[in-house]
This record gives sequence, structure tokens and C-alpha cells, in this order.
Amino acid sequence: MKYDQVFILLLLLLLTSNCLSINDKDKQCSIRDTCSNSSLISPLIYGNEEFIQSRNCFCDSICQKYGDCCNQSKLINSNKYQCIDFLSPTSPEKPLIFAPLSVWMRTKCLRVYTGSRSDIYCRNLNNQTFKDNPILFIPVTSIRTNITYRNYFCAYCNNATNSNIQIWEYRANCPKNQTNFNNIILNKEEQMNNIYNLTQNCTRTIIYPRIKNDYKQPSVFIRPCKNSFPSVCPLGTSSDLARNCSLSSTAYRYDIISKIIYSNPYCAECNKNNNSEITCLEPYPRSGMSSASQGLPHPLSILFDPNLLNYYLNSDFNNISTTHMIYSLSYKCKQSNELYNLFLNKCSPITDLNKQIIMPLKCSYPVLTLEKSRRFNNGSLYLRSQSIFLTKDQYVSMNDYKIIFCSDQWKNIKITFPFYRNILSMICTIISLACLLIFMITFCLIPSLHNLP
Repeated sequence: MKYDQVFILLLLLLLTSNCLSINDKDKQCSIRDTCSNSSLISPLIYGNEEFIQSRNCFCDSICQKYGDCCNQSKLINSNKYQCIDFLSPTSPEKPLIFAPLSVWMRTKCLRVYTGSRSDIYCRNLNNQTFKDNPILFIPVTSIRTNITYRNYFCAYCNNATNSNIQIWEYRANCPKNQTNFNNIILNKEEQMNNIYNLTQNCTRTIIYPRIKNDYKQPSVFIRPCKNSFPSVCPLGTSSDLARNCSLSSTAYRYDIISKIIYSNPYCAECNKNNNSEITCLEPYPRSGMSSASQGLPHPLSILFDPNLLNYYLNSDFNNISTTHMIYSLSYKCKQSNELYNLFLNKCSPITDLNKQIIMPLKCSYPVLTLEKSRRFNNGSLYLRSQSIFLTKDQYVSMNDYKIIFCSDQWKNIKITFPFYRNILSMICTIISLACLLIFMITFCLIPSLHNLP
């Protein structure tokens, strides 16, 4: 009888321990899945690694913009960003020895650029590798809007101007420095091929923009994210579970075996047979900086000049004479595939490059202008001299100064001048007329002036 009592006591202690363990785990999950005063900060790519690891959703003022808020309804998906792992493509042959930290990025163009060269370079990375074409994998961050784009071409086709963007650093760590310098800004075409040849046998990576003289502190706001499995269930899942998976708010769950991240417990339940392998505690600390950039010998820091990338994008090497066209409403060409070129003073065929830009506009009267404009944070544009307001989908930005817009709705467009120029013109005209009147009166009153030759 005594042994039975001991056995029952041990069993009760075991059950109590399990209950306490479950309750403790549920409490930890609840803390990570909900908001408190300590969780209201916006996570950064550096300095917040432990905070990011401790959260299954976020509570900052911009989480709704990215769709990773706690208790956020997903009936309307307003997230225009994609969670991108920017470090893994830099080391395809040798997997990273740490869990990389992903970043929210824009990976699509405005509708007006659909089908253009920039649109293709922005979204189509199929069969492309970082080793062969690193430009496509180097992110760009706008210092004006804090939006990070997957590459320069995504920034370009979202009308982010060169003067307001910061291209991330391309870092090469070589066994032997063959360049005699530690950093370079590529701004010439011949440098591009040369630098690729010099860094072929180097370990290469990407580093976010940093404050000068600071090894890790970012100089721009970069919002990290957790790259989760799509919020869908496999066929055969009950409708209630599938609906909860797709519509429930973010509360990440982690597969400790496959390292897959699910967006909420329902998605983990319907996609994973063994729930014992799922946890709400992220098991792996993540980093936004590769070990290839930390203290290795002979590093070479490379920055791409955005003007050089713009040159590649807007150059038509098959027909240089018609590369830079200005389109005017004052001239009408007879052929549908021609536009008037003000530089050549004749109608010229539309080049393939300009056709890519003009066709998405779907208009009869495309106009390129160099006039001063005012840009707004929402992407809209105001042409001052013509008093025209364009939304972000109504124009294409060639560079910081050149834009193409569709003038179909402004067919009677007339160039206007600022108010002060109108006043100045009126004053000068009045003075000229007054001088002419004085001369006529003087001429009539003094007969001797009539004999002047």
C-alpha cells in the first residue's frame, strides 16, 4: 500500500510539472503574440535582433503598412511589399552559417511601367544569379520615403529619383587586394566589366547603408521582416481551418526541423502533421550582416553610381541618334510609328526603348518635359509652368529632371509663365509704349527733328 501511495504521488508531481510547463509556454506565446508598452518600437535591421527574435508580430506605427501587426484583420490586404532575403543569393554554393534577416522591399513597378525594360529588370530574376549580375540583387533605399526596393530598377519604375536614393554596398573580400584601394564608386562603363573580373575569385556580399565611421549602424530606416510560408492550406483542409489560416492576424510559428516560419498557428496546424515540432519561440537568432563582411582581410567596398545604371536603362545602342527624343504636340507625323524629334527637326521612328516606355502609357500624345516640378511623398508630381498635377501612375520618370506624361487630356496645353514674369513683362511693355509716345510727341512739337536723316 505504501508503494502505491508513492507511485500516485510521483504521478501527481509529473502531471503538475507538465501543466506548469504548458501554462508557462502559453504565457510566453501570449506575450510574443500581443502588444505591450515595451513592444511599440519599430524594429531596425541592426541593434534589434533579440527584440525581433522575441516577437511573433509587431506593434509599431507602421506595422499595418506591412501586414505584420498583432490583431490585424487581413480581410483587406494592403501590403505592397515582399519579405526578401537579400543575403542568401550572395552565397548560393555555400549556405550561410547563420539565419539571415529579411527586409520588406518593393518588388513591383507602377502600372504605367508595365512591360518596360525597368519592369523586366525589377521583377524578373529567373535564371539570374548574384555572381553574374549583382546589380539585380543590390537593394536601394529612398532617403525620402524610407522605402527599400529590391534593386535600382524597382526604384526607377516607382519614380524614386537618383538624388533621393541610397544604393546598398557591394562588398568583395579577396584573398589578395588587386586594386590598390579599399573602396570605389562605379561611374564609368569600362569600370563595370573590370571590377567583375577583379572580384571573380572573391567572397561577395551586400551591406546596407551605414553611418560614416560606424561599422554596423544603418544610415537609413530599414524595416526587417520574417519570411513566412504563404497563408494557405493544402487541399482537403476543413473550410474553417483554411479560413482561419488566411484571415487570422500575424502570430508566427516556427518549425524547429525544417526551419519554416508559418504566419499563424492555424497555418502551422494545416501544413504540419507533427505539431510537436512547432513552437512559438523562434529558435534561431537572425542577423542582417554576413560574416563575410566582418573583419576579413582585403575588403573592397563597391558602390554603383545611379547615373551609370540610369544610362544603361535609358540607352538605345542600336540607334544612338534617336535615343533622347522630345515629343511635342505642335508637330504631327503622318506615320503611326513615328514621333517628331526636336533635335533632328524631322519625324523619326520610335526606338524599341522609347516604345517600351510609351506603350504602357496608352496615349496618343506622349510629351517629354524638362521643366521644373514639385514631387510629393505619395509619388505625385506638379508641373509648375503648366499647372498640371500628375498622380504617380500618370507619368514616367526618365531621370531626376526628365519625365514623360500622357497629354491626351490636356490637348490644348499652353505654356504659362510664373506670375512675377507676367508682371515684369507688363511693366516693360508699358515703359516701351511710354517711350514711344514721348518720342512721337517730341517729334511733332519740334519741327527741326523733321529734317533729321
